[in-house]
Amino acid sequence: MIGASRRHIYEPYPTLRTERLLLWEFSPEDAPDVRTLAGVRKLARTTRPIPHPYPEGEAERWISTHRAAFEAGEVLHFAVQTREGGELVGGITLAITPGDARAHLTYWIGVPYWGKGYATEAAREAVRYAFEDLGLQRLYAAHFGSNPASGKVMRKIGMTHEGTLRGHHKKWGEYEDRVEYGLLARDWRVSSRGELLRAHQPRTRMNSVSFVGSCATRGPTQRRLLCPGCPRSSPPP
Repeated sequence: MIGASRRHIYEPYPTLRTERLLLWEFSPEDAPDVRTLAGVRKLARTTRPIPHPYPEGEAERWISTHRAAFEAGEVLHFAVQTREGGELVGGITLAITPGDARAHLTYWIGVPYWGKGYATEAAREAVRYAFEDLGLQRLYAAHFGSNPASGKVMRKIGMTHEGTLRGHHKKWGEYEDRVEYGLLARDWRVSSRGELLRAHQPRTRMNSVSFVGSCATRGPTQRRLLCPGCPRSSPPP
């Protein structure tokens, strides 16, 4: 798919859904919420590009760059919003290098929403989209050494630690290690199929010979994962 016209691939702006979240295009109306979330010092400390204090007008300027980058086939910025309540909780980005069929995955979640699993849920769907829909062959990501929680997210979505660049970044006068992670499409497919097979493993109850099957889905409005031979599997609506 990467070899096709990029404009054909990326139009219209994609909307991705998980059980609890929507990943879709930022709009100018999101700017106040971006400014509020990104303006928290605790969040800015964990990321390289977010400044603090957060400048007036920066959210509007940042959002205004998204459409051109999208149409050039270079970057997809997704707003991460709750499906119930419609709250903006953060953002996730795929910065694509088409010639190498790879992308740099980055994400941020506002401090009020930490500890809810939103980063993992959003990142897992972005990985699926990158490999299944865009046809990429590699994703990579990195975090500050002082932010191990981000590394935990990367491991949960199947990424492998590929090395650490010591003292690679300087953030607010302090040098930070850059901890690198990566994931290849072929490894993701093997891992995903393993998870799918485990989801279909029969479960037994103590002192019982009855078996209960399970069918993995990606949420009530999402397509079910296709499993050969499973009568409850269905194609996308």
